[in-house]
Amino acid sequence: MYGTITYFTEYIKATIMNNFVVNQPSPMQVCYTEIRNEIVDYAENEEEREMYLANFEVAFNDVYHELFGIRGVD
Repeated sequence: MYGTITYFTEYIKATIMNNFVVNQPSPMQVCYTEIRNEIVDYAENEEEREMYLANFEVAFNDVYHELFGIRGVD
């Protein structure tokens, strides 16, 4: 379901995996910015936007930590 931590975790991981097959992969920061902008555009109201953004931050930090052993954007 869109907006959950699981959704964003899988979305980020899929984006990373897709980067392996393209000629010019995007850095994690570009991935972060694109998904964040998508959330802002997708959310129907401020409450929904804040919930999605909070879930995205948790998912992004979890994936970043899984990949690099440190926390990502705080």
